[in-house]
Amino acid sequence: KINTKNLRIFVYNPYLSKKKETKDIKIKYIDNLKKFKKTKFDLTYFGSVLQYIFDLKKIKNDVIENSKYILITHTPIIFSKKSYIEKQKNVKNLDHKIHTYSEINSTISKKFNLIFKSINEYKYSGLSKKRKNAFSTNLLFKKK
Repeated sequence: KINTKNLRIFVYNPYLSKKKETKDIKIKYIDNLKKFKKTKFDLTYFGSVLQYIFDLKKIKNDVIENSKYILITHTPIIFSKKSYIEKQKNVKNLDHKIHTYSEINSTISKKFNLIFKSINEYKYSGLSKKRKNAFSTNLLFKKK
């Protein structure tokens, strides 16, 4: 059991048409990244979403700079020099960008240190085919 009395959660979803009500946890739904600019966060969690943000600079100043920790989970990343766009294998007609680790690291790491990394099983990656150096990853960064 977790005491959620002082917990505030912000959810960014530009496509959410109806805001869900919760009784125990304070959740604020936001449809514009600029609204995050003045909010400070203990943790910013990107759960399987960075592959749909084709330009990572869009999240840098409005979201990343305001957080103590950045957690990225279940995100396909390639550990080579070139990113690519492909059709996602587990959803029809959906493109996703496989960012390079250096793209993600350069977007985040000037003010953060990588403190944890792991790789998920390939079958949960969403990658259309197995490629050398492409993995579904989990990364945790802590502000310096």
